[in-house]
Amino acid sequence: ARQIEEAGVPTEGVHVAALRREGPLFLASVDADADDRPRNREVRWAARAVCLAVGTRPRPWPPCASRAVVRDARVLPEHLDGRRVVVVGGGEAALDTALTALDRGAAVAVLVRGDALRGARPLLAEVSTSPIEVRHGTSVAEVSGSGGEWTVRTEGGEMLTADVLVACVGKFGGSALAAKIELQKVVDSW
Repeated sequence: ARQIEEAGVPTEGVHVAALRREGPLFLASVDADADDRPRNREVRWAARAVCLAVGTRPRPWPPCASRAVVRDARVLPEHLDGRRVVVVGGGEAALDTALTALDRGAAVAVLVRGDALRGARPLLAEVSTSPIEVRHGTSVAEVSGSGGEWTVRTEGGEMLTADVLVACVGKFGGSALAAKIELQKVVDSW
């Protein structure tokens, strides 16, 4: 949101209940303002495009379904000096989280199920020149413990311990809102 504001793009913090095209306009039915106060009104936007920020929710991770693990860098402790952080995942969120943990003083291992990391070139380059231990072809079979004392068993039978366990295994988009506002009809009417 900060980048959008800095670019001077107009925004309106509302909860959209329905959206449709009418000629060059988008017509949105709004059921609440950003502060969640009920507002039943129609808003008209003259725009070539409307960006709906529908949010995400973490993808379930069965090895740790009943435990609260860290899901991204935003909730890592500020000081990780001398602590061991294990990050599961090989995408941008995992790499960003691993680099953040490293910057905060942790020894970091990244467990990647596949044979390659996925991310922007500068991010991949930064990880490749850092002391982060990247283990390709490493799937997690089981997790035990809780905040501060984790044990991770890989499918290969190796046991790893961690002070902080982070699962960056993907997120689901806010598809419920897209379905609710019949987004495909908006796209088809374009």
